[in-house]
Amino acid sequence: MKSMQIPKKNLMSGILLVIGTSIGAGMLGLPVETAQIGFAPVCVSYLLCWGVMILSAMLFLQLQIKIQANGNIPSMARSTMGNRAARVVEALFALLYYSLLIAYLKGFTQIVSDTYPTLPFSLHAGLAIVFFGGCIFFKEHGMNKVNSLLVYGLMITYLLIPIMGARHVEPQAFLRTNWQESLFSIPLIITAFGFHVIIPSLYHHQGKNPSTTRLSILIGTTITLIIYLSWQAVVIGIVPLESLVKAHKMDQTAVIPMSKALQSSFLPVVGKLLGFFALTSSFLGVSTAFYDFMFDKLRISISHTSKMSLLSLILIPPLIIANSKIQVFYMLLRYGGGFGVVLLLVVLPVVMTICQKHKENRLRHSFFRPKETTSIAILVIFCLVVLVAQIV
Repeated sequence: MKSMQIPKKNLMSGILLVIGTSIGAGMLGLPVETAQIGFAPVCVSYLLCWGVMILSAMLFLQLQIKIQANGNIPSMARSTMGNRAARVVEALFALLYYSLLIAYLKGFTQIVSDTYPTLPFSLHAGLAIVFFGGCIFFKEHGMNKVNSLLVYGLMITYLLIPIMGARHVEPQAFLRTNWQESLFSIPLIITAFGFHVIIPSLYHHQGKNPSTTRLSILIGTTITLIIYLSWQAVVIGIVPLESLVKAHKMDQTAVIPMSKALQSSFLPVVGKLLGFFALTSSFLGVSTAFYDFMFDKLRISISHTSKMSLLSLILIPPLIIANSKIQVFYMLLRYGGGFGVVLLLVVLPVVMTICQKHKENRLRHSFFRPKETTSIAILVIFCLVVLVAQIV
């Protein structure tokens, strides 16, 4: 049998799409949220969430290959669970999209306002609408290039910080541990690998090639894991604990206390650029997925007026809430992102897989394979653990 040749260009763009969607507000907020837990316990939580999200992504991909759903995950839910269940899934996805967009915009406007304190909110909002709205509106003309540039910018600025800030790292900061609290970091850390909404688009982008799509997911999530762990180490080693605790109380990302902790005049600029690239690349992936989701659901025309109305519906409500004085950043990441991601990206693929297998069993006595059974068992146990953590 002739070996399958994977198009390198498609593979690389797929990997960048996974990285760009995964790395965002979670990267900037996690070191602040988990500062008091310690580096070693957080590493264990990251590895656990990484493994679980790969398993759930593979279930999503397997379903996508089987039923060939066009568009998005709610379409897959409709095919496997029926119209009533699909409506519930659609409502939950809309809430998840909005919660993530609000959190991302909150972080984005924080960076802009900290850099240019005198700028009014109208200019912050205008900048966000022009940039993000323009990218989505003209996504057929160079969307992949914009996303690739953002991810490359993210990786370059990310590499500059540990290289230039190595002399500021305090080794004793890594000795602090609080294993008892590590369980409660999982609902937030799980959002760090929440790229699943792009799996249908990724599969079609890769020419419906399962091998290339799987490789894109595996390589993209592994690089994401390395970036998250390295960033966690850099922030914990450089920023004093009391500064991180204060940033959490003020609903700030790690970029703000890091820019104040570093004595170099250049490093704070690099830190803010890192925050910009992380937030915009992830926001772009989520907002594009939300746009496609709403476009498919509302079945609107492709006129410029209809597209502008849809963009307003997606961008303006999150901007208004992000500008409020409510401390929403960590609240939305933990409860909106954490609970929503677990429910929709871990529980949902398990339920859809069981429903699809039940339909196949009625037609041709198809049973679960050992790999599927093991994956489902691991995901169910994980969800029960996270549920306990959320209740506590």
